[in-house]
Amino acid sequence: MCSFSIKHLFGIKTSLSNSLIYLNEYCYIYPSYRNVILYNIDYKCQYLINYENEFDKLECLSLSLNKEYLAIGLNQLNKCRIIIYNLKDNLKSLIKEKNLLLKQSINCNHIISIIFSNNSKYLLALYGEPDYILVCWSIQRNSIQQFKSIGILSIHINHSYNPLNLQITFNPNDSSQIILTGNHIFEKYRLNNGRLSQYKQEEFEQYQSINITCHCWINENHILLGLDYGFIYIINKHGQIIQKYNLTKLDESNNNSFVNIKNGENLSKMQSISKLSSRLILNKKSLSTTNLDQYSNSTFHNNQNQIICLLPFSRGLFVSTANGCIFMFERSENNIDLTYLRKFILPSSLINNLFHQNLRRNPTKSAPIRSMENIFLSDLSFKNQRSITNEIIHSLATSPNEEILLAATNYNHLYEITFSKMDYRKKEENIFTYALNNSHNGSITTGALCIRKSLLFTIGIDHYLKIWNLQTNTQELNHQFDNEPLLLSVHPSGYFVCISFSNILIIYTYTIDGLILFKQFQISHIECIEYSNEGHILAVGYSNILQFYNHKNYDEIISERINEKKFRLIRWAHDDSFLLSIDFNDFIIQWNPYTGQRLSQYRIEDFSIEDLILTSDNKLAYLLTSDKKIKEFVLMTNIRDINIPFNDCIPTTLAINNKTRSLFIGSQNGSIYSFKLTQTSSVIDTNHLNYVHQGAIKK
Repeated sequence: MCSFSIKHLFGIKTSLSNSLIYLNEYCYIYPSYRNVILYNIDYKCQYLINYENEFDKLECLSLSLNKEYLAIGLNQLNKCRIIIYNLKDNLKSLIKEKNLLLKQSINCNHIISIIFSNNSKYLLALYGEPDYILVCWSIQRNSIQQFKSIGILSIHINHSYNPLNLQITFNPNDSSQIILTGNHIFEKYRLNNGRLSQYKQEEFEQYQSINITCHCWINENHILLGLDYGFIYIINKHGQIIQKYNLTKLDESNNNSFVNIKNGENLSKMQSISKLSSRLILNKKSLSTTNLDQYSNSTFHNNQNQIICLLPFSRGLFVSTANGCIFMFERSENNIDLTYLRKFILPSSLINNLFHQNLRRNPTKSAPIRSMENIFLSDLSFKNQRSITNEIIHSLATSPNEEILLAATNYNHLYEITFSKMDYRKKEENIFTYALNNSHNGSITTGALCIRKSLLFTIGIDHYLKIWNLQTNTQELNHQFDNEPLLLSVHPSGYFVCISFSNILIIYTYTIDGLILFKQFQISHIECIEYSNEGHILAVGYSNILQFYNHKNYDEIISERINEKKFRLIRWAHDDSFLLSIDFNDFIIQWNPYTGQRLSQYRIEDFSIEDLILTSDNKLAYLLTSDKKIKEFVLMTNIRDINIPFNDCIPTTLAINNKTRSLFIGSQNGSIYSFKLTQTSSVIDTNHLNYVHQGAIKK
């Protein structure tokens, strides 16, 4: 039987807030597009949790503090459910503990946030749109039904403020206290005898006039609020503002000052304690005459300094802002005062800063960015990275020993900071390295496998070429082009890669130093490029012209012109004895690549060809046609249909395993199907792998 399974997943989906979780020192959890992945750092292996259904979409996840339960919030066509997994046993065989569903009478289309209490006795979920409700479950041990719903409360949300930025948390020491914050939202709730109720307190009403982007508890009596204009408020359980910190002034003053605003008499007592944590105090008069509404509408408002994420740790606090920075603070013994230590800058933000600095110095010229090798000596994977705009850190997580900080961005990048490598003499630096191989930002245009090496080459709409090592499951190269690459073909040796752009064809050599320009041709509107299986000839099809180049010196051997429309695709025979081309008139032409002679041609009448693969004996080809059927083509003679034994399969691409004579089908719903073909073309040994990708499989 033809069996197959996922060996490794490259890529991460980091657009969700608070999507990074450390399970222990050796394993952390992050979402991919169709899976939640538990990644073992030491062995570099993955344990996968698949979403099961085609239209499942991950909306949030949470891990209990005792590391026993993982909760995953999924949305399937506006039908929400929470799946609980038991992690206390073997990770290789994760047990689905419970599937938590809402009553059909409740009209909620999304799961906005889920959180476990610190004592791991309760699970709280916030559902939204169009109805907003809080649902609480108790976790009863030694019971058949471990998760029991104990409280449901409908809440009112004002939709006039967007985005809502809704977040719920438990008090770390008192699971009966719950906080809900958002854009012009601050509510307190109590859990008492299995009932949820709102706790009204006039002091908290003042926070309903500001945009709270995130919050966290720093102890059982104090809450830290992050605001959209770069301020951090520390408030006590009575709603009083204990301290206000202005990160915009900290950023503007090049880290030489940190604004700390205190109420009352403490203002005049505030003094600078050191150059490392020097603080700029606003005068008492300006504070007393400025209320929260004026703060939110003042010149302090700057979306680039919006607080995105707050992460407390035992010695302090990490704060990420919308300008791609992480601020690190130390907490005093009373757990209230924050002392600024340093700022970490994303590589893309540092590149943008250098670009704008050069632009100001040379306003009439384009500002060249100096070599990334000189900027990031610690990590050459940043060497070819260009300017990225609006890269924002959505999630932060620290390892249990607090030696490593993970940061996930909206560009599907996962970075890490190792504090043992940090130079404490510098207050601002980039020491980010890639924690995982960063995936493409956007869809992958095409890919190609190297015949003689375990290398996969991919290009995407983000202008990147990425080279993946399939033996070590690592990324060998991450190279960005100024223009979008359209097509690629890889030489069997893996040392040459041919890439086409809109008006040029470039051949690079791939070395330990990266890509080096080897040859280029001024050719526009290339439709297909393909190296022969031996690598001695490169075939290029553009317009209605087919050209063959000798790999030794890339002198043109033969140039053939057809009278029909331009080429659609080309395929080499396994022994390179001939080449098949298909044009947009659906003529299949067999060529002799050494003489340029047409050996034969076959006209397709009733459909168009979208993909074609040849068997190793060069006698048969399998066609994927425009009517979404698979056909067997006895070369240049006849075509017959193959009945696909899968009702839900809409094929998009084909591959063949010649050793087992198995045909693999990529489908519209992201699943992979396979079956084995007998000599009579009957189908046996069917198999499938459901919903591997979130979208259609291209190649």
